[in-house]
Amino acid sequence: MKFFSKKINSMKAIYIRCNVVVKEDIMELLEKAEVSSYDVIPKTLYFLAGDEPRLDTPVWPGYNVSFIVFEKNEDVFRRLFELLREYNENCKFDEEKVTAYAFETQQLL
Repeated sequence: MKFFSKKINSMKAIYIRCNVVVKEDIMELLEKAEVSSYDVIPKTLYFLAGDEPRLDTPVWPGYNVSFIVFEKNEDVFRRLFELLREYNENCKFDEEKVTAYAFETQQLL
C-alpha cells in the first residue's frame, strides 16, 4: 500500500516567534506580505541559554506568540522575510525582535 496516493503539494513553512507585545505588528506584516494562510499559537513559552527566558512565571515573566505560515507562492515568502528583516532592523528594543525559521514541507491531506 502506498503511503502517498495523490500528488503532494510542496510549499515553504515559516515559524515566527515574537514577544506577545508585538503580536499585532507581526500580524500587520503578514497581511502586508499577502500571506494566504497562517496559524497563531497564542502563548508559547521560551527558553534559550544566554537569553532572557519568557516562561510566564513570577521569576521569568512574559511569554511569546508564535506563527506558522504555510506558503506556496515564492514571491510572498520572500516578501515576508524581507518585511521581517526590516522590522528587526527598525526595532528600538531587542526584546521586540522576531526570530524566524523556514523549512520545506508538504501537504499530505
